[in-house]
Amino acid sequence: MALFSVSYVFQLFQCLFSLSFGTAADTVSACPPPTAPLTIYFQKPAAWPNAKIYYWGETPTGTMPDVTWPGVNMTLTQAGCDWYYFTFPSAVDCSNIIFNSGTGSQTPDLLNRCDDGYYQVGIGWSSTPPSGYCGNPAPTLSVSPSGPYNNPNPFIVTINIYDNSDPSPTIYYTTDGTTPTTSSNSGLDGMTLNITQNTTLKVIGADANGAISAVQTHIYTVGVQPPLTVYFKKPVAWSTAKIHYWNPSPSGSTTATTWPGVNMTQNQPGCDWYYFTFPNAVDCINMIFNNGAGNQTPDLINICENAYYVVGTGWSSTPPSGFCSANTAPTLTVLPLSGDCSLPSALNITASDADGDPVIIRYTIDGSDPGPNSTIWVPGTNPPTVDFTFKVRAYDDEMASSPIVTRNYTDNNNAPTHSISPAGPLTFNPSANVVITANDDCTSSATIYYTTNGSNPTTSSSSAVNSKSFFLTQTTTIKYFVSDNNGNSSAIQSHTYTHDPNFGCGSTGEDYFSWDNATVYFTVTDRFNNGNTANDVNYGRQSDIVGGFHGGDLQGVTQKITQGYFDSLGIDAIWITPPIEQIHGNVPGWGMVPEFQKHYGYHGYYALDWTEIDANMGTVVDFRTMIDSAHAHGIRVVMDVVLNHTGYDTPQDMTEFGWSNCSNWWGPQWIRKDDIAGCTPCGGGDLQSCLAGLPDVITEATTDVSLPPVLLTKWNATKEAQEIAELNTFFNNTGLPRTPVNHIVKWLTDWVREFGVDAFRLDTYKHVELQHWGTLKTQADIALTEWKAANPTKKLDDKPFWMVGENYGSGITRWADAINISKTDALINFNFQGQAREYGHY
Repeated sequence: MALFSVSYVFQLFQCLFSLSFGTAADTVSACPPPTAPLTIYFQKPAAWPNAKIYYWGETPTGTMPDVTWPGVNMTLTQAGCDWYYFTFPSAVDCSNIIFNSGTGSQTPDLLNRCDDGYYQVGIGWSSTPPSGYCGNPAPTLSVSPSGPYNNPNPFIVTINIYDNSDPSPTIYYTTDGTTPTTSSNSGLDGMTLNITQNTTLKVIGADANGAISAVQTHIYTVGVQPPLTVYFKKPVAWSTAKIHYWNPSPSGSTTATTWPGVNMTQNQPGCDWYYFTFPNAVDCINMIFNNGAGNQTPDLINICENAYYVVGTGWSSTPPSGFCSANTAPTLTVLPLSGDCSLPSALNITASDADGDPVIIRYTIDGSDPGPNSTIWVPGTNPPTVDFTFKVRAYDDEMASSPIVTRNYTDNNNAPTHSISPAGPLTFNPSANVVITANDDCTSSATIYYTTNGSNPTTSSSSAVNSKSFFLTQTTTIKYFVSDNNGNSSAIQSHTYTHDPNFGCGSTGEDYFSWDNATVYFTVTDRFNNGNTANDVNYGRQSDIVGGFHGGDLQGVTQKITQGYFDSLGIDAIWITPPIEQIHGNVPGWGMVPEFQKHYGYHGYYALDWTEIDANMGTVVDFRTMIDSAHAHGIRVVMDVVLNHTGYDTPQDMTEFGWSNCSNWWGPQWIRKDDIAGCTPCGGGDLQSCLAGLPDVITEATTDVSLPPVLLTKWNATKEAQEIAELNTFFNNTGLPRTPVNHIVKWLTDWVREFGVDAFRLDTYKHVELQHWGTLKTQADIALTEWKAANPTKKLDDKPFWMVGENYGSGITRWADAINISKTDALINFNFQGQAREYGHY
């Protein structure tokens, strides 16, 4: 049986105390028996790739919906352990169970399981941990009411926690949408929170033995919210669009339909989109779209927000391409206007809707864009008394929204903004141009006070307005501060520029290497040099076609290093294509060239597994030897990396890894792909389109995701346990959310930490949000520092990690965001190819 939690013991004591010492006027009621969630444990056979649980027939009836076969993944108790567990909601007393692998292996039907237990294939149940049991499952959390949840008035949220080994586990939580850590606000079992405004609650649990649960996210809204509206694109062959719905939340908020449901409403004449709006009281509901004549969608369970559904594609939170609607968006007015350098005493915000729909105004004051869950504007709300950016958007009841109105309100109490380029410390030869710029938020003039002799500047020092240039030919220390007309001044800045007549002149000393002056040799590893013919064919690939792997490998690069080939060319760095494991199958070629009707990922840009070296490239030993050999010759290694996409889907990979749709491939939380059922649809623009039809990684995601099914299928139990343990350590240490892009950041920086890669060339730079490149740079710099500390005899210097971006179409000028946000050291000069063609008369 599950152990009683401390809070339940305390409740029982209170109950007994009141019954023993209550007066005749007291109302005596029976105390509920202490309960704890039903948790079951299963030892996965070594031959099973996964441990899944299929459950049905829970009691009391209705406490938990049955799952569809083969069920859901169980949770590993700890890394390196073969025991898994699953915890039911506390309302479930008993359930029928089948443990299975998801690939054909399964236990018999295990009926009416009503207490905690441990199951082993061929042995059966045990009420206590059997011999060889390992693991410390993370605590189980329950949050009531669970989100998404709306109430017109403030309400109380209760958080309970249960752990099988710790009688007093700890709850850690945040209410601002950030990921909680063990340094966040905390509480114990039965703690409560008073929700008075729209809140994103994130919760984890931790026990005394170091087990930490996954993050739970619950979104709460306070006040009158727009009703739930769903949109459906009717297939051409369907004569009508109907919706059948059932199981609303809260229970009783609407009445379920009888099959096939009710007709949906066409958005406008000639449009293939239809909609249905539920009563305001409905928060979530199950539904099926159908035509009343045999065609229907799958069961669409627990739909809780406005969304758009396309057969074969699935749900989208925003209108997909081709969406047609007759609904007019609201208009919005926000006064006063921004830019007058005085803070408003009041804000006047009005909105109207041409269709006469109810309108809700939502806003933010932190610079973020307001969304459907942002704070609702209440007339008369006092504005902040400090500088702030006010963003406002109006929504109607069908979620049509006005354009965002942005107002920047500032008081004249800020020092001017300023920058110096290039910043010191800097070594130069023969000269350097340094520019200081300053801008004030309220006046046209910002004064720069400066010295060049190392002394601290004052308002009596030399000065310039808005900008000042220096042409340096000798060692100089520039100190400066900036000030506006009201005397708002910055702190003194100090930058040293050292003239060295030998800098960049070919010395082998570490002080004289500069990436800005490096000679880099680019090699497509597969087409460079074949050092080991034994690894030419792997994964069933062809090597006798133009688009196949041709044999070049890491040993081939090492051979050329040790033979002095790169030394003879004066090479400072070797840039190699991604050596990570590629998709195993081939994809169609381009054009009508007979010899190029199909090709493989020989170039390294069709990633399957960022954690493994492709067998055609060699082994871990080959990669380490190549980098160590390069460093021994004073040569650095630049590794090409991809954050934007995975490799294509191929029939060979589908067969090998047993996937048929997105849910058992990468999953809709990881990628966009239009032609694979169940994937998130491709979007528009550089950031959300599917470049060249490749599966587009959802880099803008902010919520935690699980590991993709294709990798869990590909990895064995030992590999899976190792990766989960390493990922847990990485995310706990960094505090980063477990998003798709941050998983890839972890895997890429492992190559730096393990082998000492010196730099990254960033593929598809403009197709990834800049802040993610900044995260990659920060984590790679930490990884390289750790590698150098562990390998002091192998390192070439103590310079930081370096990154260069492939931002197609960029010229010689790095834009400020590439420096400040993405922390990228350089961008490839694509304009040069056109200039070279012009001057070379090609």
